[in-house]
Amino acid sequence: MLPAALPAYPAHPAYPAHPIVTVAPVAPTTTSAPAGWQHYTVRSGDTLYDLAHHTGTTTRALAVHNRLADGGRYLRVGQVLVVPGTTAGRPPTTRPAPSVRAEAPSTAYTVRAGDTVEAIARRSGVTQPSLIKANSLRVPYLIRVGQTLRVVRPAAPPRPSTSSNTFAGRTYPPATVAAAAAARGRLAAAPQPTRTQMRAIISATAMRYGVEPRLALAVAYQESGWDQRQVSVANAVGAMQVIPDAGAWASQLAGRRLNLLDAHDNATAGVVILRALTRSAHSLDEAVAGYYQGLGSVQHDGMYADTKGYVAVIKTLMSRF
Repeated sequence: MLPAALPAYPAHPAYPAHPIVTVAPVAPTTTSAPAGWQHYTVRSGDTLYDLAHHTGTTTRALAVHNRLADGGRYLRVGQVLVVPGTTAGRPPTTRPAPSVRAEAPSTAYTVRAGDTVEAIARRSGVTQPSLIKANSLRVPYLIRVGQTLRVVRPAAPPRPSTSSNTFAGRTYPPATVAAAAAARGRLAAAPQPTRTQMRAIISATAMRYGVEPRLALAVAYQESGWDQRQVSVANAVGAMQVIPDAGAWASQLAGRRLNLLDAHDNATAGVVILRALTRSAHSLDEAVAGYYQGLGSVQHDGMYADTKGYVAVIKTLMSRF
């Protein structure tokens, strides 16, 4: 397990980790709020990362203003914090942008002599099951001359709503998007390793820190394709796709300040995080899931469906490297 003094690994941006909470109310951490801030009472499931995200500030700022000795690793239900002012009593919840789905077009068809369900479906360009379902036909799917059937053609696929500040159904504040754009620009303006060179850097770094190279390579390949120039809208940087909060934690693990824009430091950040996760998790699957979803969230809530898919992909990639 990690030493108690180390902060918890920040959750993947799409899945903030859930802390262990108690139901005993506690006194406010601070007696007065900074200008423009207001008091907020912690509820079950809240994390400092989540509160910072939804109020447009940073976890460090929240920890400082609330005098959180543990850096906000553990919040308690009923704990009173100060957060940047919002119009509601609870920081707004970011909801996934809705998908726009076209109405499924349908037409009426009048059964003629000699028609069969199969023939009608084929001529209409639909499947037999869809024709059967649309008309609630029962075995043996008998139809009669003059009967009107509803033919439902496939709808256009959903068009996900996208924007420059949305990723994986989560919308990020302008400050995060701006920081990501700045990092992307700095990486683009400077020479970067090729994918082959980045692979070698990650492998060598993994061996140096006692991490299975195939694990580090698989994670980096899935995250970025070993491309150091990659920066997500959530400001996950470089080949290992490390967000700034995780980078700060990785710096503590490495014993020096890491620059996520530097290829070698980026590899180091991802590798030392993987080392910490494999030491803290109960299994390799849980460690891999922790890199994607956040280990606290995985251990508290279990793996989400897409997390399970991520783990499966990483294990498949490991078998190929």
